[in-house]
Amino acid sequence: MDASELVPGEEYIYLGKDGRTGPLRFEGVREGGRIYVFDLPRPRVGQMMLGRPHVERAIRRIESWRQTN
Repeated sequence: MDASELVPGEEYIYLGKDGRTGPLRFEGVREGGRIYVFDLPRPRVGQMMLGRPHVERAIRRIESWRQTN
């Protein structure tokens, strides 16, 4: 998905090489839009930061991902 489509507060899933991580709640951008910040809810509390190429390659909306899987 295009990084410009991310909506603050919406939940996403990251489909990385080492498996999926999620749900992630999109919080915003840093460094002029080069870094995207996501909050990890329980049980893995914290933040996850991704660069734009990773976001566009491996982020999916939770709802659309659930519909296809």
